[in-house]
Amino acid sequence: MGLRSEAHTKGQAPEVLYLCTTFPRLSETFVEREVRHLHKTLPLRIVSIWKGGEAPDLPVQKIPLLALLTLFGRIPFWLLRKPSGLLSLLQLFFHRFPRSFLNLEETLLGMGMGMILADQVRKNRPAWIHAIWATAPTTAALTLHKLTGVSFSFGAHAYDLFQDGGDCLLREKIRAASWIRTSTLASKQELIARGATPDKIVLIRRGLQELPDRQTPRPATGKVRLLSIGRLVAKKGYSEFIELCDELRKRGVPFNAIIIGDGPLREELQRKIVERQLGSFIQLTGALPRPEVEPYFQNSDLFVFTGVVSKDGDRDGLPNVVPEALAHGLPVMVRPALGVLEAITHEETGVVFEEETPSDWADQLLEVWEDHPKRVKLSETGRRWVEENFLSQNNTSLLAEKILSSQSPPPKGPQR
Repeated sequence: MGLRSEAHTKGQAPEVLYLCTTFPRLSETFVEREVRHLHKTLPLRIVSIWKGGEAPDLPVQKIPLLALLTLFGRIPFWLLRKPSGLLSLLQLFFHRFPRSFLNLEETLLGMGMGMILADQVRKNRPAWIHAIWATAPTTAALTLHKLTGVSFSFGAHAYDLFQDGGDCLLREKIRAASWIRTSTLASKQELIARGATPDKIVLIRRGLQELPDRQTPRPATGKVRLLSIGRLVAKKGYSEFIELCDELRKRGVPFNAIIIGDGPLREELQRKIVERQLGSFIQLTGALPRPEVEPYFQNSDLFVFTGVVSKDGDRDGLPNVVPEALAHGLPVMVRPALGVLEAITHEETGVVFEEETPSDWADQLLEVWEDHPKRVKLSETGRRWVEENFLSQNNTSLLAEKILSSQSPPPKGPQR
């Protein structure tokens, strides 16, 4: 699929190019929610530069990996047409070499896909380019900017900023972009530390498209039902979550725990569950489609987030599952982390684990479980936070307005 949309073909407003790494993706349903709302407001063209699922009702262009073979012809073309732009990109790459193999792959993918898109962008100039992540999609946006002059903005979040020290070209991207969207105050402060001026950063949170019915916490009878959702990677802290469950087992507490998600640590976590004799207490469901997750929210008593800073520096900002749990009226218990603490105020919208041992966590968890009035209050105040801060239609409208106000009129005449 090319870059020319129906609206563009009919001579209407030029498109907004929305660059993603992989779209749609099961573990990033919040991105799809945002895209669907933006699509109602903007003449959007979504570009997925690394595979992606199916979204037949959205204008998605998936670039085949075989297209990278065309770079053998595109590189000489752009060396002749825009030597300063291409050479400055190559200079940046070698002067700010990626700190990890993963970031090397992301950077090369972004540059390559940017050059593949550049000829289409030159012929059908979009009104704006927005890249959802600061890694590969923004590298593609930076490449397009240097080769075609189209202005761009990008989103920067915890992974982009912290894993292995952050994206290798982040400072150059900050300088070149017109503005930067982030979804937490913690990420905003980190961007400022990396050289962004405060007025260049726009804080726009993610959001839920529709709010579920809020469930009222039940009295503390029978088993306490724990829920946690996320990819099975180090930064989610599931090893520590299993330690918490083991402490509950040792105390004879009747409970069960559900972990929804998949990832590279699944086998390791499953072994730990077996070693701790927790097979009848903890269930790893794997990744589930969104409709299949809903019953787990409805049939749980407490949502637990035990995220950590992993060895490579990666961490969560504000995981979208935390506001989702709050929206359902689930009392939420979290390990203290800057992004999470923007939603969870201790004893108001949730409970923050005050100590760092599973024994202390178990003490706090049981205290919350046995205090029914407290759980009812947390359910109400947590839901209120979501209503005031985490509605997709409100937050995505702010993003759409920012993109619209940033666009400049396209140049007159054909672009050669």
